[in-house]
Amino acid sequence: MKSFIGTTKLVTGIALMLAASAFIAPAPAQAQISTTYDAQAAFIKEVTFSASSAKTANGNSGTPVDLSAYDVGIVIVNVTAVSGTSPTLTVNFQACQDAAGTICASHTATASITATGTYLLKLNQYGRYANVNWVVGGTSPSFTMSVYGAFKPST
Repeated sequence: MKSFIGTTKLVTGIALMLAASAFIAPAPAQAQISTTYDAQAAFIKEVTFSASSAKTANGNSGTPVDLSAYDVGIVIVNVTAVSGTSPTLTVNFQACQDAAGTICASHTATASITATGTYLLKLNQYGRYANVNWVVGGTSPSFTMSVYGAFKPST
């Protein structure tokens, strides 16, 4: 009889603990951190620095773009036609002091381009404002090109 009463008390105690735990709110789940990025969302700031056109002289993309929310990026230079005698082209990604482009300095530049093709600049640690310029050389040079940028947001 004694063991029956002890067992009953034990079972009753366990039942009370289970019943009480049903009223305790569960701890919220912690957010899962993922380092996998969707291929289409990885670079979300897209900039056309220069639409496809013939460049026969030095120039730039104009008003700097605000990239303050972005860490890294790429610039793609697509050259589809080249003419002239010994033509050369250098495309510079520039960091600028302000939105007006008062003072800009070359951050990353292509090697001297002399032929059609697609050229890539990988970028990081640039300033808040940026633009692109190009330097054309040679005798009667002409480069038909476009310059496109894609930038990944800060984490």
